[in-house]
Amino acid sequence: MFIYLSGKIINILDSQLVVKLPNGVGYFVHITPKFKYNINETIELYVVSENEILYGLSSFEDYVMTTKLIKHGITVKQTIEIIYKFGADRLRQMIATKDETNLKKIPNFSNKIIEKLLSLSDDEVISTLRSDDMGANKDKYTAPEFTDKLQNLGYSRSRIVATISILKKEEYWGSLNLIDLVKKAIDILEQRD
Repeated sequence: MFIYLSGKIINILDSQLVVKLPNGVGYFVHITPKFKYNINETIELYVVSENEILYGLSSFEDYVMTTKLIKHGITVKQTIEIIYKFGADRLRQMIATKDETNLKKIPNFSNKIIEKLLSLSDDEVISTLRSDDMGANKDKYTAPEFTDKLQNLGYSRSRIVATISILKKEEYWGSLNLIDLVKKAIDILEQRD
């Protein structure tokens, strides 16, 4: 499983890109239509997949919110549609304030899906990773906070503990803010898969 890719756009078809990685492998990635890309542009995306289809997300926060919603029974395609329309921050606000009116503006979404979104507790939604509450101050996090963030993404505690050792050995621990440390940990975990 990989969650991030970086490469050059070699073809564009509507809201789909062919992204060629530096190793020469190309991936077909579905993206939100609200962003416009150009051929030969270098792009960095977080990705989720379903049935061998990759969906690109522009931020780590969108990726985390997407995985949270999938874990709560909303399909990948439905989750992607929601994230593409609103983004993680706006969606988090709508769920926290029970904004049914705006959620109903999503085309082809049943009341059942909207009810499922509205039934999520504030803790389940608001506790998703956000750069504004991750803290820019590198001294504002603890190992349990870091572990919780990665466990929320589906990584096992034993793998996280091993990754903390690597981060400390390579002197990333204590020198990066929490969001950058989590990103670095994901890079390490993905390399070890």
